[in-house]
Amino acid sequence: MEIFEILSPSGREENMISYIKAFGESQGYKCNTDVFGNLICEKGDGKIAVECGVDSVALMKIGETDSGMIKVSVPSSKEVSSLVGKKVKFLNGVVGVVRCDKTENIEDSDLNIDIGETDKEGTKEKVPMGEFATLCADITENEKFIFGNGISVYAPIITALEVMKNADDTAFLFTTQKKFAGRGLKALLGGYEADTVISINTIPEKDEVKCTEGAVVIIKEKGAVPTEKVRKALIKAGGEKVQVGATEDNLFLDLPLICGKGALTGGVCIGVRDKGKAYEGIAKADIKSAAELILNYINKVN
Repeated sequence: MEIFEILSPSGREENMISYIKAFGESQGYKCNTDVFGNLICEKGDGKIAVECGVDSVALMKIGETDSGMIKVSVPSSKEVSSLVGKKVKFLNGVVGVVRCDKTENIEDSDLNIDIGETDKEGTKEKVPMGEFATLCADITENEKFIFGNGISVYAPIITALEVMKNADDTAFLFTTQKKFAGRGLKALLGGYEADTVISINTIPEKDEVKCTEGAVVIIKEKGAVPTEKVRKALIKAGGEKVQVGATEDNLFLDLPLICGKGALTGGVCIGVRDKGKAYEGIAKADIKSAAELILNYINKVN
């Protein structure tokens, strides 16, 4: 559960990358980072790569108000209205809450972070210009679910780490700045060679996707259709605990087709209850199901 305490805003993912690198090396993987900060963990000589992003929504300080509020820019999220009222933490440890006077047509320039200061000078002393913040997970759990603020970012990472424990002849790609239009992923796949790339992400709970009902194999994302051969193989590998769904999120499943030397692609998602709202919910069984599905697929192909 300590992974939920690691802050990983887009562009400043080094703490999460260090955590994953240490884990990968403990499992016998050869781990290296590229110039973009992407982490590549490899074991054996298989041609399957499992990918997930490691960054969360970034809020960057760009100024202060006379009343002590912090003015922010949110370059990595289009749904800035969902941030209002959420607890955030700066990389230097300062905690605050996102405030906004508007209720409609909210843009990032309308957001402020309240850290409890009452004047500009007090805010300047606590948080330097350009400092990054991201959502505080603020976790609670029971025997079936994990609940928290912005935890959908962590579910793919946890799933990938579970697969790493038992996979051989597989590469794991932990990509940075994925929320910046897949910036790190594009940079990595431009020169990385793989036969198949399986991307792990999340999908909101909806009519055809239910939490606790297993992993979701993606048949269509916003910008692309995954490779039919891989999609069918993933569904088969999931057995009884698999759902099939489409998402309006951009999972970048088309990138391996246009970057690097080409690859087949597939998408596996974990359902998230109230994704993007104050307290998201993730079923522990769904993380386990997604990990087992991907491992079954790897074992069959290898």
